[in-house]
Amino acid sequence: MCVEANFDIVELNLSCNHGMPDKGMGRACSDVPEVVEDIVRTVCEIYKKPVFVKLSPNSTITEQITAATLKAGGKGVSATNTMFSFMDPEPNMVPYPAVGPNK
Repeated sequence: MCVEANFDIVELNLSCNHGMPDKGMGRACSDVPEVVEDIVRTVCEIYKKPVFVKLSPNSTITEQITAATLKAGGKGVSATNTMFSFMDPEPNMVPYPAVGPNK
């Protein structure tokens, strides 16, 4: 469908923390370089435009995943998906615990 839609690029979200890790999906696959390489290679065989992989910023093996992505024909990675952070803001949208200059 991406080929038919003629997108300029495709970003594979392989970092979803809630993506059924028991089935090897989401972050469970993005932390295994061989799995990432296989996924990217498969997509690149069909989709001839740039393919990027979105990783978790909480991963400790980003360098290996990046190498696997490039080896498989991917063009790059982004590490900007869901980050572990503070609790949700208060109802008035003030972050809790307080952060920044207005602590």
